[in-house]
Amino acid sequence: MARNPLLLMTRARPQSEAFVSDLVGHLGRTPDHLISPILDIHHKPVDIPDGVQAVLFTSANGVQSVRDPQPIRAICVGDTTAEAASDAGFSAISAGGDAEDLLMAALALLDPSKGRVIHVSGDIQAKDLSVAFQNAGLTYQNVVGYEAKPVALSPEALAAVAARSVVAPVFSPRSAKLLSGALNGLAGFDLQFVAISEAAADALGRPCKIASAPTRAQMVQSVGELL
Repeated sequence: MARNPLLLMTRARPQSEAFVSDLVGHLGRTPDHLISPILDIHHKPVDIPDGVQAVLFTSANGVQSVRDPQPIRAICVGDTTAEAASDAGFSAISAGGDAEDLLMAALALLDPSKGRVIHVSGDIQAKDLSVAFQNAGLTYQNVVGYEAKPVALSPEALAAVAARSVVAPVFSPRSAKLLSGALNGLAGFDLQFVAISEAAADALGRPCKIASAPTRAQMVQSVGELL
């Protein structure tokens, strides 16, 4: 009897474990899975200064970098990040999508007269938001809250890819590009990719399934269909 595909998670371990937990709820069973983060997260403590009307988060990693969260508005790229911000003590709003959705939500909600906007991000950003905020008259400040350093796939992950059918979701253009590069030179593998967005799919550069919306719920649905 053929085994179900192996789920290969390459996000940071906390996010990978949370996604697997969501899949358990969706599937009614625990999928066979392996976690091999392709980025190593190094946090830099961030303090939110006075006079800030809102904080922007494009990742839950940014939320984890804030040393003393405050009950001010936090506009977050998606549901996972919004949940992390809410749990930390922010008044969180989910843009329900990608960086462009975050930008549109922020421009609709924020008032230039009510203080500056702090964006806590990683050292490498998929989209530069500064010009759009400046054009809208908002005072925008980007603060690097963490560095994401590439790491190699584990020997266990490489062995699994070579030996069996694997499903690999990718959640950002950068991680998609890194995963694709890590697989260069491997031949004959049976690996199905699921990308959270068109941008992630383009960075992957390989045939893949794209979630119908760049949300956690749609990624769970799309990945679950392959498991």
